[in-house]
Amino acid sequence: MAETVSLKAESRSDLATRVAPRLRNKGMVPAVMLRKKETPINLLIPTRELELALKKGARIVDLAHPSGKDRLFIKAVQYDHLGEKIYHVDFAKVAMDELITLEVALILKGKPVGVLEEGAVLDQYVKVLKTSCLPTAIPERIEGDVTHLKKDDHMSVKDLKAGADFLVHEGYSAPGLLAVKGASYGGYMTLATATNYNDKI
Repeated sequence: MAETVSLKAESRSDLATRVAPRLRNKGMVPAVMLRKKETPINLLIPTRELELALKKGARIVDLAHPSGKDRLFIKAVQYDHLGEKIYHVDFAKVAMDELITLEVALILKGKPVGVLEEGAVLDQYVKVLKTSCLPTAIPERIEGDVTHLKKDDHMSVKDLKAGADFLVHEGYSAPGLLAVKGASYGGYMTLATATNYNDKI
């Protein structure tokens, strides 16, 4: 399961675009906290702390801010054109019993037979999968075993059983409450789990 980390935020009063570069140079990332039916709150997050949280694979954070403390989902992170510096982050308040949708890294495991014995090359066109799960059951990754692939074979999203096995094995869902849905086009899969909530399927 993805790790939950704690962060501290400051209030951001000056929302002018020209101010943002100065804030980033001071080691602060502009952020916004989104809450249903409530006014968004503009905040500043220490860049170093946010970078460490992202490196740990955090998707849920306990954020202490001037208005209180909330458990939030990291909804979106914007980077510069080189993909190196964080420009902005969106947090969304979530209910622990409601499904959220996010992207999870797809990791291919093993050496295909076609590579080892037939001189083939393994190409991975899909790097992430779109997943729906409870905030308490976010997988760090979804693994796909490719050891059985021969030359000219392929693996589609519908063949990925690893994500479902992971959730059941780790106790996030019972087999009868889990469904794998989706199609291979576009490289997306919806992996829906309804841990102890029959009405969610």
